[in-house]
Amino acid sequence: MHMYCSIIKITNIHKEDAGTYEVTARNREGEATNTLVLNVTPKAEIKEPPKAAPIIVKPLAPTFCKVGEAVKLEAVITGTPKPKVEWSHNGKSISIGENLKVAEKDNIYTLSIENVTRTEDGEYTIKASNESGSAQTSANLSVQGNLQFIFKF
Repeated sequence: MHMYCSIIKITNIHKEDAGTYEVTARNREGEATNTLVLNVTPKAEIKEPPKAAPIIVKPLAPTFCKVGEAVKLEAVITGTPKPKVEWSHNGKSISIGENLKVAEKDNIYTLSIENVTRTEDGEYTIKASNESGSAQTSANLSVQGNLQFIFKF
């Protein structure tokens, strides 16, 4: 006795492909028929998460520090999709570098300044935007100490 296997492969299946299929095998010994029912159910539609404009959950807070200290400015911002954020200092975009670092984790956006100087004194703003809108929060960083007076006679 010989065993044979037949496979039918239907690609790009559509609802119209549903129905009863029959396969018949014949040889000199006889004939065998097998019937199968193909049910096609539509794919579950993948729903995109609802879109939401950025919301400032916790705004930046005014901060005081002394020259040479480390400081962190922090805001909590939500939005879907995750908003793109831009930090600025006194209206000018911040250049991230060795002394300035930005981070984001669990919707908490942080600007860290390692060795604060008098030039970091001023207003800091974080603006968050996505395709649904934008929001921003601002606060002042007051840097105290190491004032130098130059007297000329």
